[in-house]
Amino acid sequence: MKTNSGTIHYASKSDYLNNRPSYIAEDGGVASKTSKVTDSAEKAASGVKSENKSADISERAKKLANKDNLKKNGQEIAGAGKKILEEAKDVASSTLKSPGLLNNFLGIGGDDDAKAEVAEAKEVDTKGLRPPVREPAIFFIRGFELIGLNDGGELKTMADNIPGAEYFSWQDEDKMIEEIKRRPMDKPVVLVGHGMGADSAVNIAQKLNKAEHGFRRVDLLVTMNSFGFDNDIIPQNVGKNLNFISDETSLFNDGPNIARKSDLTEVMNELRTEGHDDIVESSEVQFKIFNGINDILFDWKNARKSQSQDSKSS
Repeated sequence: MKTNSGTIHYASKSDYLNNRPSYIAEDGGVASKTSKVTDSAEKAASGVKSENKSADISERAKKLANKDNLKKNGQEIAGAGKKILEEAKDVASSTLKSPGLLNNFLGIGGDDDAKAEVAEAKEVDTKGLRPPVREPAIFFIRGFELIGLNDGGELKTMADNIPGAEYFSWQDEDKMIEEIKRRPMDKPVVLVGHGMGADSAVNIAQKLNKAEHGFRRVDLLVTMNSFGFDNDIIPQNVGKNLNFISDETSLFNDGPNIARKSDLTEVMNELRTEGHDDIVESSEVQFKIFNGINDILFDWKNARKSQSQDSKSS
């Protein structure tokens, strides 16, 4: 019987079987849940096909279950997969051929950014693994920069107007030595320094005149109002030294330079009326520096031409 709580109680098993709830079957008849399950199970066990419409296989399901159709569907799927792979391959190939697009995928940026990164990567020092430089070493070296005590940017202007020339700080001695050693021995070396930069130029020449650096030759050494008191002796590996001294700032220079071996090194000391900064800006001094560099490069090119002609004749 049914209680107030909505719970149905049965007196016995036979009472439950006789009074259990029923439901509307799919064919419109009334059947109990248990009878349906029991009926289906009995039919399945006896091999009799269920007549329940919900158990029937639809026409679409039958077609898909057909072995031939399955084979055909499998071929279609395989063909579609092959086409997708081919399209993916084409996309990948196009991406690799388009640096800008590839860089965007990688988060690098556009072509310009990629080129900048490649250029930056090429400048990384790999301890002797860097490729050799086929051009002469023409280095302009700025001095100690303070207010009222600098080269006024004139050294950089000169470097910018000479093809292949480079501009360094007086603190870059080791870097400049490594850059010089990247050049073959037959490439000219020119060092132009002002103030502390001139002192560094002499130090570099002295260091290159040692076995550890191969007794490397410095073809032209230009010193302008050099600081320091231990750089007035020019080593024998220097071919020519142009030394410009300001007569107004004797506190900032160490006087004339002297060749250690005058038969190997030519030293030209010139006293100038310009001040420490103005000596770099002097058009006359700049002309002599440019002329000295041109002479070195002219002699080097002629020597190369002669060697080439000798090798051809032999």
